[in-house]
Amino acid sequence: MQFVTLVKNQEIQHAKNSNMPRIPLGFDWKMSIALQTGLAAKEVVVSTLGVLYSLGKDVKEEDSSLADAISKNIPFASEVSFIVVIMIYLPCLAASVVFTREAGGIKYFFYLFVLTSLTAYGLAFIAYNIAKILT
Repeated sequence: MQFVTLVKNQEIQHAKNSNMPRIPLGFDWKMSIALQTGLAAKEVVVSTLGVLYSLGKDVKEEDSSLADAISKNIPFASEVSFIVVIMIYLPCLAASVVFTREAGGIKYFFYLFVLTSLTAYGLAFIAYNIAKILT
């Protein structure tokens, strides 16, 4: 268990300190990690943000602490673009595998990945800039 925690901590530390070029959507490292975990299932994005904002185990479903943490730390335009990316980018891996099998080959998985990623980025870029203009 310690090894898994160590590896995860190293991955998160690398994401925090990475000098990789940032896409101009206003995402911070926490949002990037949440998007990566969202590939497993979209609902994991919310729980990942809860963990990364250190909300703890005492959080109830009715609690608004995650919404408060997001509104304090993430600009509105970035929130809008983040939602657009989540809604459009690659569906969960299980759905992607089923799509690949039904479509007839692995090349269709890459087609799905490229098409959804480019569409998500393009629409999120538009949404980000419109939201920046409006705020």
